[in-house]
This record gives sequence, structure tokens and C-alpha cells, in this order.
Amino acid sequence: MEIEAAVSEGGQTTIPPATRGLLRVDWRSSVLFRATEDGNVMLAAKSTSADEPDPVVTSFLTFLEADMARQPARLHPVTRAWLHEIRILVAGVAVDLDAVLPEEPV
Repeated sequence: MEIEAAVSEGGQTTIPPATRGLLRVDWRSSVLFRATEDGNVMLAAKSTSADEPDPVVTSFLTFLEADMARQPARLHPVTRAWLHEIRILVAGVAVDLDAVLPEEPV
């Protein structure tokens, strides 16, 4: 398969949707350019290590920590009644954790 993408004046290009699908990457992903001995360049998805913290999750957790420290009175324990309400709200909702997420709008 061959997919063309234009290069901007600044040397940037957009990875076409079909290629992103093949690589299974989205806007949060990183890619690697690998030069081969014959002068070709391969594009590959950068695998994420379980040891590498996710910058988005790290930012969110930092925000939560600061917010909880700033407003501790807003923290409430999870009660049996609240848990019961949550179970009622999600009853019958099927979740497939292995399903591929839909592509995000560009």
C-alpha cells in the first residue's frame, strides 16, 4: 500500500488517517522514523513502556492533588447509598474494554 502526504514549507506533514489506522496511533501517540541502509525511511509507532508515565495522566493527577489540597472540604467518602445509585445508573451498559476506540476528529 502506498499513501501520499504533502510536506509543508516548514517541513511538516500530516499522517493520513489510513496510515494512522495501520499504525494504531492517534494524536497522543509518538512515531519513529527509521532510516535503512538503502536510503529508505520506515515509519513505526513508538511502543509505550509500562515504566513511562503517561503525561496526560500525570497532568490530571497533579491537578487532582492540588485541587484536593486546596479544597479538602469538598471530598466525600463513597457511601453504600451512593454506590447503589451508581450501579442503577450503569445497569445494562455493556462495555468492551478490548474494542478499538473511534478515531478522534482532526
